[in-house]
Amino acid sequence: MDWHYEKDGSSAGPVSEAQLHAMRASGEISSTTRVWKSGWTDWQQAADVWPDDQIARSNGPVASCAECNRFYPASELMRIDNVEVCPACKPTVIDKLRQGVTLGAGPWQDGKQMVVMKDTPLPDKCFKCAAPPVKTVKKTLSWHHPLVYIAILPGLLVYVLIALCVRKTTKVGIPLCRDCNRARNRKLTLAWTGAVIGFGLLCAGIAAGATDPSMTGVLAISGATLLLACLLWAALASTVAAKKIDKTHAWLAKAGRPVLDSLPQWRGQG
Repeated sequence: MDWHYEKDGSSAGPVSEAQLHAMRASGEISSTTRVWKSGWTDWQQAADVWPDDQIARSNGPVASCAECNRFYPASELMRIDNVEVCPACKPTVIDKLRQGVTLGAGPWQDGKQMVVMKDTPLPDKCFKCAAPPVKTVKKTLSWHHPLVYIAILPGLLVYVLIALCVRKTTKVGIPLCRDCNRARNRKLTLAWTGAVIGFGLLCAGIAAGATDPSMTGVLAISGATLLLACLLWAALASTVAAKKIDKTHAWLAKAGRPVLDSLPQWRGQG
């Protein structure tokens, strides 16, 4: 999302979120600078948008924590495994090192979504409830810009070809505890059982056309409806979904609230 900022009494920009945070880190945007982005009703001071930034700048040179992306006085950060982290993030960082998770790779919370670096292992706790996991479900997720759906108008084949060319992908391993894994298996079993029954009804309707034409429509429509409903249910009941993927990060939906609430806020770096 593009940002505007006040410079010499007039509006400047737009700049990308990455450019904005670079300007904050360099001091070009101070705590008293007014900023604005699309959707806001009025301009706001940077100190109100990023209060931790104001506190940090009042104490001299600053740097950002590689884990939570907040700004702190440089003297307060500590170096662990070649990255600078704040005292609050030290326990999380040490825990990640024990699990073999890349430091500074998140995850972070962005509203109802989890932000992670692409192809990076997630912390060793259930994606839904944060309990100790017993299984990791491996997924390859893909995403493309919603405007690509316009390509369906000329034809489905055109859309498929364009989507395959422009999509972005990432691989994730979703940790699940025993209870959440069982719930996932129940949903999948229900979906595929219904899909098999729906497909059977559809085939029966087609076969009945030769002997009892009156039953063809009933069986075929019932089967097709059940089949589509179960496929839709399988998609909605999926463990994880990609809401956005860029060159470096992925936004994952369907993470549990206990997990999201334990994560630092996404600050939009990169």
